[in-house]
Amino acid sequence: MVLTRKAISFLGLFILSFVSCKDENSDVSFVAFDHAVEYYRDGPIRSVGIYNPDLLPDFHGKFGRWNEYHINGKLKETGQYKSGLYVQCCFAGPCEQVYNYKIGKWKYYYNNGQLRAVGTYDLSIKEIATSCAGSEKIHYSHPKDDWLFYNKDGQKLETSEVLLNQIKNHNPFYILE
Repeated sequence: MVLTRKAISFLGLFILSFVSCKDENSDVSFVAFDHAVEYYRDGPIRSVGIYNPDLLPDFHGKFGRWNEYHINGKLKETGQYKSGLYVQCCFAGPCEQVYNYKIGKWKYYYNNGQLRAVGTYDLSIKEIATSCAGSEKIHYSHPKDDWLFYNKDGQKLETSEVLLNQIKNHNPFYILE
């Protein structure tokens, strides 16, 4: 099939209509319907997943399987997300804000591709303070006691409070590169 210059121009405008820069320091995203691909500023794919179709087009809440990648292209983490909304007080009055939470089994990897940790998130509800009077109840994911940890060579590590706390804080392994 040969594309005409007009068809190529239309295709380019169509693709550009789905690409957005979040701000000068953030990654570029490509969103087509509910599918998302986020890129590092230098170009490689950062993450791939689906936005919650019930929240589109106003909010981009993560939903279902998401894969995040190291800058070298190797898988960094994989698992399932859900998203929800809560109310904040904004400049023009109350407005909804989206939040994401992890569910089920998750896997984390070293930048050499070796499995780093595997375990399951459980679901609870917690109350958060908002800028409005009062608070909101939201879903909250926390790790179960089934987490296994490995070193860069694939050998099982002894579970420690440091490793478990990184999982609990939803900031796994950014300290221990």
